[in-house]
Amino acid sequence: RCLSDWSSDVCSSDLVQDVADLNTPIPPGPGKFAAFSGTSGRAGLPSTSMGLAAFWGADASGNDGIYDGDGVHPLQVVADTHTAIPGGAGNFTAFTGSLAYPGNPYISDQTVVFHGYGSAGQQGIYSVATGPVNGAPVKVADSHTAIPGGSGNFPTFTTSAGIPANGGVDGNQVVFWAEGASG
Repeated sequence: RCLSDWSSDVCSSDLVQDVADLNTPIPPGPGKFAAFSGTSGRAGLPSTSMGLAAFWGADASGNDGIYDGDGVHPLQVVADTHTAIPGGAGNFTAFTGSLAYPGNPYISDQTVVFHGYGSAGQQGIYSVATGPVNGAPVKVADSHTAIPGGSGNFPTFTTSAGIPANGGVDGNQVVFWAEGASG
């Protein structure tokens, strides 16, 4: 496992860092994490790359977000309910269609990709450049994005059961599941 301070890497086969647990304050506060993907019957796992872990987390009130950290430096908000939706209206309202199925972020190098929701049915796939300070989210695709080689726009990025489907990121290439109006 390697840990990165964004300027050098430290690698050791017996080095393990706690990135966040139920005693960790959620940035920017005021509460602590009460749930993570992969806990309490929730599907999913964190994603790791270059010593960084990106994960979904929520407080006891159900406020949720996508966070990243290396276990050495303070956690950073990738996006939460205080983050403006790029190309949309207002802030993100959630990162999951259901708390039973939190949206799992994907990270490659220092790019985090996630599924985000907003008011009035807004949803899409977004990316954030991470590092010493996370950048602002950038829209990859949303419900206003034309389906390449198809007709119309993407109406949804979840399965018919409302579950965010698996996707991925490799450098600047993003893969995601989406469905057209005709299925």
